[in-house]
Amino acid sequence: MLVYIATFLRAAPAYAAVIFALTHHYALPALLLALSVVCDGIFGMLKKRFACRDNLMQSHLEGLTDFFAFGVCPAMFCILAAPGIIVYAAAFVFLCAGIFRIARFNCEGLRGGYYRGLPITYNGYIVPCVYFFARGFHLELYLTGIFSVMLAIVSVLMVSSAFKVKEVG
Repeated sequence: MLVYIATFLRAAPAYAAVIFALTHHYALPALLLALSVVCDGIFGMLKKRFACRDNLMQSHLEGLTDFFAFGVCPAMFCILAAPGIIVYAAAFVFLCAGIFRIARFNCEGLRGGYYRGLPITYNGYIVPCVYFFARGFHLELYLTGIFSVMLAIVSVLMVSSAFKVKEVG
């Protein structure tokens, strides 16, 4: 039961990010998206430390939590920070790629210690980094284009069979 609660708590920073993004202040939500990745890593370390075994229910809960925290919330962040039809379309493609990415991982798992395609978790770092890069170089006026291109690139990387990422830890 404790592992289920910990799984749900992993989604809390991402949920808070969307709530704060609704107020049109984006620095804190960007940091909260990155915090979601940290929480995911801590959760993974605790699972290994206490030798928690995955069952089918836990696997599905983790996949759904990942989709929410690293799919839905980053997409909503982009839509709220840079509204526009091109971002809406790119975010939809991004969400579809995220669904595919998680489904493929749930079916295949790791292959030789590597993930096939970009793990969806990386979006918790990519989206905030791109946001802070654009903000740091005063490119806020171009966020719609920047986010659209970023979402398209990340979508391709998530579904790519040729792109592989070594498991960390």
